Amino acid sequence: MNINKLFLKNIVEIIEYGKFSIPIINYFENNNKDISLKYYFHLLKSKWKKDYYSAIEYANKVISTTTTTILRELARYELVLIYSRMKNFDKSKKIFVLLKNNISNISPYVRKIIIPGLKALAEKLNQDFEVLKCYGDLYEESYVQKAIIEYSKARKLLNENKYNKAYNYFINGFLYAKKFNHPSMICAGLNSATWWIRKNNKKKALYTANLLEYYTGYYFEDFNYMYNWFDTIMNIKILNNDIRIYEIENIYRYSKKSSNVKASLENNQYPDFKIEKYTLNKNLSYFIYKKSKKD
Repeated sequence: MNINKLFLKNIVEIIEYGKFSIPIINYFENNNKDISLKYYFHLLKSKWKKDYYSAIEYANKVISTTTTTILRELARYELVLIYSRMKNFDKSKKIFVLLKNNISNISPYVRKIIIPGLKALAEKLNQDFEVLKCYGDLYEESYVQKAIIEYSKARKLLNENKYNKAYNYFINGFLYAKKFNHPSMICAGLNSATWWIRKNNKKKALYTANLLEYYTGYYFEDFNYMYNWFDTIMNIKILNNDIRIYEIENIYRYSKKSSNVKASLENNQYPDFKIEKYTLNKNLSYFIYKKSKKD
């Protein structure tokens, strides 16, 4: 399989699905002879595993071996994101500037991935985004990029303590992610919406926590990947005195026995579950009544 622009365009469309594109990426990797593209696939898979040092190594290999502008700038874009996640903002900023200066040489279908990501990072890296706005029409057509933009707006509002407005933007982002059917982005938006509204409106938080519980259970099985979302769900149910927390308690108990999630659990302050903590109010009484009638 030879590398060409049409093939790269297909790759760009596929990788927007994040780690859920791994089966297709594996197929392309096994049927491709271009070494720089293989390095790019290894870069993505390392990033999704959160093996950032390996991802950086592969990104640099892509940059040094590829003959295409598309792969080189995609690799640089991943470096911007990875260094930012590793809190190495100086390196992230340096590559950000390189990408910004080369944006006019990048194909429009690649800009729709790169520009929203740069916009989300611009404020954190203290970088001017104005120069990129003239290239921004295409990326607004993509649901996944619209979701990224909505989440970026929400995080900015969090810094201003405007939690209700931020909640609305997180929900907008979730709805865009749902249209694109991007599982990680769906759950990330619901998780943020739930967590940051909990002190202002715990009932609203419970509504989105229930949605988060549904989508987490529908799309994911690896507790290592979803423990932060799981933590949010449990805390919101406790905050709302929601007896349905006992429906997921067994998952928590089972996860404690797994050595694979031991480190994850140690980083979270999960509460002890005691029935005495729950007040027998009217809503809880009615819930128990309905369950007893069904049984």
